[in-house]
Amino acid sequence: LRIPLSISYYNAHGDLHEVSKIVDFYIKGLIDLTIFNVDVIELSGTQMVIGEIINEGNEDGLFGFVYVESKGDSNIKSSTQFIDEIEVDAPVPFNVPIEFDGEPQYGEHDITITVRYKDSTRDEIFLNHDATITVKAPSNEDENSIDPTMIIIPILLVIGSAFYIIRRRKKAAIEAS
Repeated sequence: LRIPLSISYYNAHGDLHEVSKIVDFYIKGLIDLTIFNVDVIELSGTQMVIGEIINEGNEDGLFGFVYVESKGDSNIKSSTQFIDEIEVDAPVPFNVPIEFDGEPQYGEHDITITVRYKDSTRDEIFLNHDATITVKAPSNEDENSIDPTMIIIPILLVIGSAFYIIRRRKKAAIEAS
């Protein structure tokens, strides 16, 4: 934003002085982040801390990172995810895999989620959000168990083929007589 500026003043001798300049202003936008919907899901056998970040300001946050760090007696390893730009009025999802330092401890864990980003003047800003998550024991689905659809589909194919062959033979027998 550019505006002309004129300053008139009298010096110590009573002389009038006028200074005219063009002044440039930079209006820094607002970045107002909120972290919400923090939860744990299981994805492909790996437990993930998920959540969303929304920017309710009027300027994008740049070079965003999400850090998950354990608090207290939790043995969850610290991990990071790069989320790039945090756009205005658009929820930005994050999902960070949970890894344990030592033997896994299931149940409630206190964690701190830190969002690190930069504004348009490249000042680095941190937003901390404390949350309690519940880590469940991995599901014990037996990977060697047989899926019932894998049995039903071949049976249906055999029945369909048999029906087609019987019908074709009857048709051939009728045409032969």
